[in-house]
Amino acid sequence: MENLLELINRILDARDETVTAFADRIGVNRLTVTRWKASLPAPETLRRIAADLAIPYSHVVMSALASAGYATCPADLLAGQQVRVITRCGDPFDEPAGAAVDAMFTDPARASEYLRVASAIAPDADIEESVVTIDSTEIPDTVRVFTTVWSSRTDQIHQPVTLCGSRPARLQDREVTDVQATALADSDLVFSLQVDSLTAEAGRTALMAVIDTLRRQGRLLPPGVDPYPGLSRSVAYALNAANRSAPQAMPSPGPIFGGAALQTVPSTFAGARSYDSDAAASGQQDPSAVWPATRQFFVDLPG
Repeated sequence: MENLLELINRILDARDETVTAFADRIGVNRLTVTRWKASLPAPETLRRIAADLAIPYSHVVMSALASAGYATCPADLLAGQQVRVITRCGDPFDEPAGAAVDAMFTDPARASEYLRVASAIAPDADIEESVVTIDSTEIPDTVRVFTTVWSSRTDQIHQPVTLCGSRPARLQDREVTDVQATALADSDLVFSLQVDSLTAEAGRTALMAVIDTLRRQGRLLPPGVDPYPGLSRSVAYALNAANRSAPQAMPSPGPIFGGAALQTVPSTFAGARSYDSDAAASGQQDPSAVWPATRQFFVDLPG
């Protein structure tokens, strides 16, 4: 938050003006201006400063209070104050839909007059006035969920974060979920691993333990090998998206691997095939591309 001297210097520098010339215009000397770094001028002086610098009087007052040590941030002056907010809801068939803030006022009389005029000009619009208290709303409680993902294509781990309004059911009684693996059905080689956790460290630790175990067992697809050879990127994305939803859609367990149930995912997906047709028509896909059958399963954590 700027003190008064910083505010004055910033504006004078932008105008390429001197402090001496400014001081002469408002009826003080240059030394007096330099003292405003840590002092509070009289109200009439503050109004002359605002008029000369062509800025709102409130800006000058805030900076002056900062100079005198009465305020260290805008919240010291604004928190708890009430403003009148005018919102407008247009035709629901118009874009963008929803309410938009039309104006805000500190003066209730000006807010009421604006509401009266705006409603007369646009009688079909839903224009409303509400009273808002600054800084009175608490930030909603959230839970951060870390999704730690490994791919054989790059042999690297990335960890996007999602904000949730409440603790997800899959993490209700634990800090980290089971690690979900996706493997090629014909070779059982894993090319994708994913785990959700409440902390970044827990997710990375769980995934690294599974990667180390599967690597020792020779169950990982070698780095750089494309699990979807010949398929366009859009098709591979659609196929992978379909695979990710398979465990919930297919409850029947298959063979057992590492203590977790295997589930076979069909090798054709309607959504992916639509991408397939578009890619083939545009020449982006190898005509010899195949649809590899994949399956997903949960891997027991070592130990």
